[in-house]
Amino acid sequence: DVALQQDDAETRKNAIFSLKELGSHATPELLKTALQDKEQANRTEAIAVVALAAQNYGADTLQTMIQLLPSDDERTQAVAQIASEVRKARQPAKGIKLANRVFPSLAKTPAVVLVEVARAQKDAGVAEEEIRAALEQLRQSGADRQYNQLLDELFPGTGLLPDRLRILGYTAVIGQYHGKETKVIVGPLCAIPAGEFLMGSDKQKDRQAYDNELPQFSFTLEEYAIGKYPLTVAEYQAFVEGTDRNAPDNWRRQLSHLDHPVVHVSWDDTQAYVQWLGEVTGEKWRLPSEAEWEKAARGTAGRIYPWGNEWDASKANTIEKGPGATTPVGSYPQGASPYGVMDMAGNVWEWTNTVYKEYPYNTKDGREDENSTNTRVLRGGSWNDNSRNARAADRYNVGLDDSNGIRGARLAVSRFVAGSKRT
Repeated sequence: DVALQQDDAETRKNAIFSLKELGSHATPELLKTALQDKEQANRTEAIAVVALAAQNYGADTLQTMIQLLPSDDERTQAVAQIASEVRKARQPAKGIKLANRVFPSLAKTPAVVLVEVARAQKDAGVAEEEIRAALEQLRQSGADRQYNQLLDELFPGTGLLPDRLRILGYTAVIGQYHGKETKVIVGPLCAIPAGEFLMGSDKQKDRQAYDNELPQFSFTLEEYAIGKYPLTVAEYQAFVEGTDRNAPDNWRRQLSHLDHPVVHVSWDDTQAYVQWLGEVTGEKWRLPSEAEWEKAARGTAGRIYPWGNEWDASKANTIEKGPGATTPVGSYPQGASPYGVMDMAGNVWEWTNTVYKEYPYNTKDGREDENSTNTRVLRGGSWNDNSRNARAADRYNVGLDDSNGIRGARLAVSRFVAGSKRT
């Protein structure tokens, strides 16, 4: 006690180190004296000593000690360290109680404390909803990386899955890629039944039709399934982190919108993605042909738009009424196709497997050759295009290595059985 009150900072520092050796046997009076040291470095060491001794004291005593610290940063550091140590000592409830007393408002609780509170809540058997409230506050504080890591720690397999995507039916899958554990996110699928549909356009029915959409004809497809939503940033993030593939352009900005369609991906990028996804999940993922894309978008009767034959700017993210950028997938539920497929009009152009050729469509004329280096067809229009390009029959084509901020993708899989589980 005498040494802690000496004028010489080095003497006080040595006294605090001596308290460290006492550990859990240090008395509250000595700890309080140490926490009021004139030097911040000494107070930092004192906080560590208090954390080690915290299992012997109640939340009231610990709160009194913490309030002796002169700054908010030091009080934050103290609460986080104490919560961590008492949790290790199998007293998680004490850390939660202390944090709630020092920071009564969850919205004002520092991120480093939220991390320890969530861990303590998990160990204390607190309801998942309450834990997620702390995690959500962590996310809102801007600590996205900590949020994802902690979510995965507390609820394994979900750390890469944003809450909104979980609500939309996405699932997180852990698998193997080249002998290493990797995570993937798999989106919900819409089953498209086998049968005929009207493909292409008839200018007597659609005056906006381009010549490369002519003529309109009946075409038959086998059963397949297509992604309910476009490929998202979150899904592609798992691919980038699980492989040595370079991230797309503007990646940092894209990562701030995990539930948006991924953009700046070329046809070559999508091929690498589906190959990786197939290896991890054991399914034959691919891009849809343009015929499959079109049937999923318009149904069998040749609708001009996914929802019908009349344009409605409130049902799609296009240049007419959109925000001038991509929007979260599923933001326009009233614009769903007859099969429940979302975002088929606007938001981003979507790559198909099909090599661009004039109609009539023929699967045997080389247009579905995966090895072809010719231009590929994109469908759907984008946030930067007008309603004419958002028509279900509209066709656009570019080179395999072409990418920009309005081009994304959507996945498909063959012989899908509705309700089947994927592992």
